Amino acid sequence: IQGTMTASFRTDLDDHLPLAGGGELPPDAPLAVASALFVESRMRAGTGANTLTAFAADLALLAEALGPGTAVSSIGEEDIERFRHYLSEERDAPCSPRTLRRRLTSAQALFRFLAEAGAVTANPVATVAEADSKPKKRPTSPVLRSEETAQLLTAGRELAQEGDPRALLLIALLLSTGLSKSECLALRVEDFDLEEDSFRVGGGLKERVLPLSSLARQALLAHLERDTEKRGKLFNCTGRNLEYVLSRAGDRAGLSRHPSFRRLRATAAAGLYSDGLDSEAISSKLGISPHTWPALRRRLRARPEEATSDC
Repeated sequence: IQGTMTASFRTDLDDHLPLAGGGELPPDAPLAVASALFVESRMRAGTGANTLTAFAADLALLAEALGPGTAVSSIGEEDIERFRHYLSEERDAPCSPRTLRRRLTSAQALFRFLAEAGAVTANPVATVAEADSKPKKRPTSPVLRSEETAQLLTAGRELAQEGDPRALLLIALLLSTGLSKSECLALRVEDFDLEEDSFRVGGGLKERVLPLSSLARQALLAHLERDTEKRGKLFNCTGRNLEYVLSRAGDRAGLSRHPSFRRLRATAAAGLYSDGLDSEAISSKLGISPHTWPALRRRLRARPEEATSDC
């Protein structure tokens, strides 16, 4: 195992080893280093040699797909989908369904370890690995239909009129820009430029400036009016709290499908596609690799008229 770890992961590892004993890992820890620390932690816990070898091999493929120097905190669900696509379609030796589930489970275990170490706030593999382990069902479109979108926006406006504009702000931002959950959680008040009707989002290669729609601007101002001295994070809560905000709006709208971050992001992507934007423009707006967009486009399975939104 030590030989495998040395060949696969060891990049300035010694500087990080003290953190594996119970301290916190920094959010910008490289994926390769975090993977090495995870496998060594499992070794110290007494995990068997065969399992350690499988962990090392699976996480080496994750680093190969996403880049060994990628900061662990920047990895989201779309990156895990890219990893799945890499395993299934891009390699010379595609995975069997059983091997694919094991490799996703290895990534899930890694991010559980990183959450406990303080390096990430959410596990981007949780829903993916869980869905992949269940019996296959007939695929349904992840995109909200136009009437569902209209109902959701109406519910958001009603909640805003009742004194809580968070749902309307979230829905307007997600449908107009396709932000990921981690990007929403990282938004700060200072990221918004109301004079230019724009805001800055993401970090590193994913950093970009996006337009602020009129509805999102209106909801933002209402949100800030609740705390005129508000500084720092735009949403000072957990991802689960924001999912609850969206769920409450979905219940108010009478939707049969939960308007999750992922579903609203997919709806935004389908809307951009139906508007005629090319792959490069869509990838740039969503903050994803141009190589990821074709796989996402196939997954959407939405007709243009089902993916429009008025926000």
